Amino acid sequence: MKKIIWIASYPKSGNTWVRAIISSLLYSADGNFNFNLLKLIEVFEKKNRFDFVKDLNKKNYETLDKIENISKLWIEVQKRIVFDKGINPIYNIFKTHSANLAVNNNNFTDKSLTAGVIYIVRDPREILVSYSNHMGKKIDDAIDAILDQKRLLSPEKNLAVALMSAWHIHYESWKSLDVPKLLIKYEGLTNNPKKEIKKISKFLGQILSIDESTLDKKNFNVFNTTQIEKFRNHEKNKGFDEASKNSLFFGNAKIDSWKEKLSLEQIKKIEYVFNKTMLELGYLG
Repeated sequence: MKKIIWIASYPKSGNTWVRAIISSLLYSADGNFNFNLLKLIEVFEKKNRFDFVKDLNKKNYETLDKIENISKLWIEVQKRIVFDKGINPIYNIFKTHSANLAVNNNNFTDKSLTAGVIYIVRDPREILVSYSNHMGKKIDDAIDAILDQKRLLSPEKNLAVALMSAWHIHYESWKSLDVPKLLIKYEGLTNNPKKEIKKISKFLGQILSIDESTLDKKNFNVFNTTQIEKFRNHEKNKGFDEASKNSLFFGNAKIDSWKEKLSLEQIKKIEYVFNKTMLELGYLG
C-alpha cells in the first residue's frame, strides 16, 4: 500500500514549479525535466476519478458539480488510489488546490491515507497580482476570492469542483494534518532554488525510503532544467494546457510587484485579515 503524497497549495503559488522539480527527481534517470513528466503527477480532482459513481448511480454522478455531493466521495476515491497499484506510476503523488477541510463531516483527506504533504505558500499580496491576471479580473475581485471562506474552484475542463476557502484557512487546514510535512515558500524557489530543491529531495528520500545520494546526484540537472525562464519559453513556443484564456500560465516569478500594483487600502485589507498567518510565515514583521 502506497499512501498519497500531496503537493498542496493555494492557486498561483508555485505548485506546477514544485511538480516539475519532483517529477524530475523521481521520474527521470538524470534529473533533466521535460513537460511530459508533469503528466505523472496529476491533479487529484480529475473528474474521471469519480467515474465509478456513474456505474453505481447515474443520477448521483450528474450532481457531482455540487461540493456537498462530491465531498462524500473524497475518501473513497483516495482509498481506491492507495489500494489500486495501477492508478499512478510508482508513487501516489497528487497536486491539489483543495483546502484540507470537511464538508458536512466529510473530510478531504486524513493521515491514514496520507504519507506526507509538500505545502507551497506564497505572499498573498503577490498572489493577488497573479490571480487577478489569471482570472482576467480586477484586483478587488481577486481580494474577494482569497478572503472568501466558502470559495470554490468551479469545475473546468476535466476537473471536479474543489473547496479552496480563504488563503489563511487553506494554509491552516494543511498545517493541522498530523503527517510529515515540508513547507516550501515561493520566495525561496525564486531566490534560492538550489536550496529548495535540496529540501524537497531530502524530504522525498525520507518519505519514500530512497537513498539520499540517489536523488542528490540529480539535483544539479533539476536546477538547470526547471528554471522559470525555460517554462516561459516552452509556453510561448508550444503552449501550456493549464493556462487560462486571460494570461500566460508562467508569469515573471516576481515576489514584490504587489508594492506597485496594490493600493494602500488593498494592502491594509489583506494584512489585517491575514495578519496572524502572515506574521507566522515571515511576510510581516
